[in-house]
Amino acid sequence: MRRKLWLVVAAAAFMLATVGASGSLASPQARQQMVIRNFSYFPNTATVAPGTTIVVTNLDALRMRVPHTLTANNGAFDTGVIKGDAVSFVAPTTPGIYNYHCEIHPFMMGSITVS
Repeated sequence: MRRKLWLVVAAAAFMLATVGASGSLASPQARQQMVIRNFSYFPNTATVAPGTTIVVTNLDALRMRVPHTLTANNGAFDTGVIKGDAVSFVAPTTPGIYNYHCEIHPFMMGSITVS
């Protein structure tokens, strides 16, 4: 009897945790991984859903102690200086193409398409 009650409570807790404010099931947060290596972004173009969490790891900082940023040309997002650990930011919620660059090394460029 206790086992059945525990299963019912666990199922109810799971449902409450996954139902959004609208009463519909919430979808898991999307994630996009990016790496900076040899003064380049990989991938340097990405297509993501609005609000996707983008995780950026600067491998140049680990190997050569070179800091970088990932900064939108229009100011929509900016990681700040990435010295080694992974940092993350949330993609804009407005669909469009967001070109970005490194504030320290302006020749490093790429784009994120939000659709």
